[in-house]
Amino acid sequence: MKSALLLVFLSWAALLAQPQTTSGTISGHVFHSLTGAPIRKAAVELQHPDFSLYAETDAEGRYTFTGLPPGAYRLSSGHSAFHRQRSRQPIQLAEGAHATHHPFRLAPFAVISGRILDEEGEPAAGATVLLHRYAYRPGRGRWNRTGGATKTSDTGEFRFPGLSPGRYLVEAHSTRPPVNNHYRPSGAPLRPYVPVYYPNARRLADALPILLDLGQEIRGIDLQLTRAPLLPPVTIRGHATLPAAIPSTRVSISLNRDPSEQGPPTSASAVVDYPDFHFELRAPPGLYSLRANVNTGEPLAFASDELDIAGPIEDLVVPLVPAPRIAAQLSLLQGGAADFGNVRLRLWSFVTGNVTLIRSNSSGLFGEIFDKPLIPGSYAIEVDTESLPEGLFLHSVRHNGDEISPDAFDIRQSGRLDIILSRNAASLSGTVASTGQTPLPGALLVLVPQDDPARAIARAAQDQGRVASTGQTP
Repeated sequence: MKSALLLVFLSWAALLAQPQTTSGTISGHVFHSLTGAPIRKAAVELQHPDFSLYAETDAEGRYTFTGLPPGAYRLSSGHSAFHRQRSRQPIQLAEGAHATHHPFRLAPFAVISGRILDEEGEPAAGATVLLHRYAYRPGRGRWNRTGGATKTSDTGEFRFPGLSPGRYLVEAHSTRPPVNNHYRPSGAPLRPYVPVYYPNARRLADALPILLDLGQEIRGIDLQLTRAPLLPPVTIRGHATLPAAIPSTRVSISLNRDPSEQGPPTSASAVVDYPDFHFELRAPPGLYSLRANVNTGEPLAFASDELDIAGPIEDLVVPLVPAPRIAAQLSLLQGGAADFGNVRLRLWSFVTGNVTLIRSNSSGLFGEIFDKPLIPGSYAIEVDTESLPEGLFLHSVRHNGDEISPDAFDIRQSGRLDIILSRNAASLSGTVASTGQTPLPGALLVLVPQDDPARAIARAAQDQGRVASTGQTP
């Protein structure tokens, strides 16, 4: 009996001597950044290097993660009606500890809604509605398609949720075919629907911007579709010419109607063959962009120009030129060495609308896209100031030795871009808040230099309304 009791005692003592692991917890709340009200069913994600967990908030906006081993954790929270927010600093959770994360204060999305009517004031079901947002790219403001597009309901209604603060334009058009129930031997023009911009403007330049505040819902953005005569197409004939160094191959030629023109979008294209490269296109009168290219895996030769079509055109010559190659290099105005590794540069093509991100090596040489031929045409470059070495800012840009504006310059032949940096950069940091001192994450801060307004700099406020801009020109 004594032996049995001794065995039980020794086993219990051995168990107590083993290291005991106690689990930890992390909890917190999610609130509406403007009203302070708790957000129910907000998603909260907890990330550990080895796993991730997911929780939803209750009616009080509270969430809790339990059974957590020691380690470093990161949190993020989101909701379908709010901007997502991430914690900036990890939580270091000790064994068996309980940590309370500072409250998430999610900024609400904004909404634009309205109705589209036809020319008789009836609901236009199935009409396409597009959204444009004003953005600073690169260094100056432009209207850009947000990627948002929707169809109207059977009552002509549309709604764009999930929007950030900013300036927007609303465009609507209908693909419903024009009424054509009478034979017209004279070829009288049809009257299809044309794009309209709020409030019923025919051109984007005449549209009225809609200013959205954080969490604001603007209703009543109503537009009425209209028709315009569609002039009959005319014939454009001509031929393309190639540089002698380009091997004989096919040439693609296209016409695209300028977006500023009234009337429906129109395009025409053809692929023409060696040796004469003759083409024939048909398009209604108007202003068009004309493009031609030879592309066999990489750009070889291009042509890009504007073409004002007032009537039939004969013997149009489209000369293609070799695609240029450009080298790009960072350097210091004051001379000397610096570690230029991983400086980010965005190259904007006004011909294609494409934006390419390029990174420099430690010696300041940009590769990738600059290792390949480019499409001749207008470009802009934007140096990401936050990627510059500390204390440096963009001083100037030179193309083949001539100083240029980085906002718009032409590349027609091979050459070199020198991106010149200087010391003693300026920086700014702070917080964007409402008049009631409520932080406004997602708000846009724009810095406009008095001596060069075209070089405006835009920065979006992060969580808790924090905003920072480094590497700026003094």
